[in-house]
Amino acid sequence: MGMCMIYIFTALYPEAKPLLRTFSLKRSETELPFEVYENKDRSLRLVITGAGMNAAACGVSAVFGRYGAGETDHLLNVGTCAGNGTFGDMYLCNKITERNTGHTYYPDILYRHGLREAEIITEPTVWNGEKEKGVLHDMEAAAVYQAGSFWLGPHQMSFIKVVSDGGISERMTSQVLERAMEINLGLLETYVGVLSRILEQNEEQEKREQYHMEEAEQICQELHCSQTMRAAVIQCLKYWTLAGVDYQGLFNDMRENNELPCRDRREGKKRFEEIKKRLL
Repeated sequence: MGMCMIYIFTALYPEAKPLLRTFSLKRSETELPFEVYENKDRSLRLVITGAGMNAAACGVSAVFGRYGAGETDHLLNVGTCAGNGTFGDMYLCNKITERNTGHTYYPDILYRHGLREAEIITEPTVWNGEKEKGVLHDMEAAAVYQAGSFWLGPHQMSFIKVVSDGGISERMTSQVLERAMEINLGLLETYVGVLSRILEQNEEQEKREQYHMEEAEQICQELHCSQTMRAAVIQCLKYWTLAGVDYQGLFNDMRENNELPCRDRREGKKRFEEIKKRLL
């Protein structure tokens, strides 16, 4: 199991530029046809995919195919969008719709965040500015979600969008996009910090669970457990751990006294009953 990683995907360099400064990200040498940046301890990796659904899907797939992504990682799609809101308004997307197909996706928002939430529609071209109250428009979110879902669950993906314009009638510049992101740097930094702490806690929990499973496997072998008895042993270990019972001390004493390992399954069943009684 590797270190937990937050992957940030942006479409354009002006969207990424403020984040590169804030999180002290440096260009990473890679054979991939995308710009990849990392922080010093490699707990944060930012990728610039290019605009549009094809570029976004290729970027996510290439990066996850190269570096991998698993249970202790999180995908964060950050960028600008069109909408009827005020310039610089930032939203956490709770629903993503792909305009071409009508397919909808729902990232699981499990963490307290304090951000406004909104639906976003991923368009094949720049949004034409038709009024859709409370809805945002971009060209990448649905593709990022679909590509990311091959590696991560809905609870491991977040989509944060900042309103930069009202649609096709407005001419965008790199300065405008960068400014929209800069307005929200404090909120973005806080959100990434919350994600980092949660991922670290999850990683520690996974390490503890892995340790207990390895320990349970050893004990099951020493007791010559059947499948039914193995399930009972694992359940007892979980209970003893939560209850703060020093079962490791008892097992070590039994090994020193040659009570473990057992000779066969019959003796193991008898020994397990003794263990339960001694730990009550």
